[in-house]
Amino acid sequence: MQPPDVENLFMAGGVVFFFDQGTGERDLGLIEEPPDVEPKSTEVKVYSNRSGKRRLVKTFTTEEEVIWTMKLQELVAANMQAFFKGGPIEVVNAGTAQVADQEVTLTGELLVSLGKYGLSAVTVTNLAGDHTYVHNVDYVIDPGQVAGGLVVGRIGRINGGAIADGQKVKVSYTHTTWSSLRFPVAGDNYQQGAARLQFRPSRGFQWNYIIPKCQLKPNGKMVIDDKKPMELPMILEVLDASATNPAAPYGYWECLNES
Repeated sequence: MQPPDVENLFMAGGVVFFFDQGTGERDLGLIEEPPDVEPKSTEVKVYSNRSGKRRLVKTFTTEEEVIWTMKLQELVAANMQAFFKGGPIEVVNAGTAQVADQEVTLTGELLVSLGKYGLSAVTVTNLAGDHTYVHNVDYVIDPGQVAGGLVVGRIGRINGGAIADGQKVKVSYTHTTWSSLRFPVAGDNYQQGAARLQFRPSRGFQWNYIIPKCQLKPNGKMVIDDKKPMELPMILEVLDASATNPAAPYGYWECLNES
């Protein structure tokens, strides 16, 4: 007997869940436990006793279903909105403020959080302040957002630009301020869109599960307990996307080359 092949063992590290309602992907945040995947099929079996014995002739699948269950720990407004079937998020007393010369270390091409939301008028200089770097040449900005759900603004260096790997820079920008975000409970339907589950283990193959059509639904109750982090039990219900993705109506897996 040959020994087992262990070259391609897979550990589901770096699990990140993205959801897109047509305005771009948003990270649903930290998943408290690994998501459970539950595919189901409803089948009808046809038998014949022509030979004198009852024998299975064919099995027809009449319904397919895939359910993802998860627990979200990041109680940002957009996740709470999905849990409570909330209506549009209202930004109360929106305004702006400025940050000058925030020091940030840029390593590799990783995006670094600036800790503020809805960035604009961004300038980046060296620590001496005598050289200004060029947007989309030396660095990129993810401005983040407020109204569509809190997404923090981030900055990253561009490989081949004038910012060295590991260099510290100064960032100045305008960001959005507000006194509160609010939405009406039970003010809308379940959120429908597309999703992507991303696996990025430290070793081995990297995978994506692409879901072209799905909806977010609450899965139980939110427990308010001061002895553990709050979490939102959620279901991602995969819907039939035959009209737009006939080859893969319930989604598909893709394996990325590890190189």
